Amino acid sequence: MPKRSFTREGITAALYLVDNTKNEILWLEVETKYDEMIEKKKGKDLVKLDQFCTALQKTFHKNKKDVSITKEQLLKIVQWKFQKGKPRYALMKFLNANSEKTIQECSTKAFKNNDIKELCKLKGVGPATASAILSLYAPDKYAFMDDEIIECLYDGKRGYTLKIYNEVNDKCIELANELNKKESKKKKQDDENWTPRRVGKTLWTGARLSAHGLDWFMKDDDDDDDDDDDDDSSKEEKTTRKKRKTRK
Repeated sequence: MPKRSFTREGITAALYLVDNTKNEILWLEVETKYDEMIEKKKGKDLVKLDQFCTALQKTFHKNKKDVSITKEQLLKIVQWKFQKGKPRYALMKFLNANSEKTIQECSTKAFKNNDIKELCKLKGVGPATASAILSLYAPDKYAFMDDEIIECLYDGKRGYTLKIYNEVNDKCIELANELNKKESKKKKQDDENWTPRRVGKTLWTGARLSAHGLDWFMKDDDDDDDDDDDDDSSKEEKTTRKKRKTRK
């Protein structure tokens, strides 16, 4: 099978997490670095937008009956998406063309019926933006379609179709189920369970850590064989190998 190549940094680190769902402690450690990676990505502006999204998610959690989003909320979620990934400013004229009434109607139907296609009826909204919205409303059902998550979990060329999103989201659901099997005997609270959204956030964090050369969580298979008597050439070879892994 040919080796996969990636256009986003740190995907090898995200794949390492995928291969280690039995180690929930590892996932939890990586997850704690999310806020740090958000700030490193775009500074205080992205931090504020991320806090806005978290607050909106909590609002949805408290009230899931007859809810919708406003035009202001839609545009803020899009700003968060653009800063967290690759901005596509050409979409803004289409997004701004949506009326308040249309946004309310489409989001209400999407939330009520768990139907991503309803959000895609909005101008300028594709599966990626729709997933950002739905992951806030129903994090137990939807992950956000980060570029890093697509490249990690989709075997083909990165794309933004509904078909690709559904495949990636299904894998996030599977990973969440695997991680929840490893929970302690004491039953977790609902907000402590792994969800597709939480899985996606942690995979993104792992990729960003690696992009910054901070993939400390990736164990080198050869490390167990290290001893104090290694000669200089051997040590240099291992250092070079680790640097290569970081750049993947």
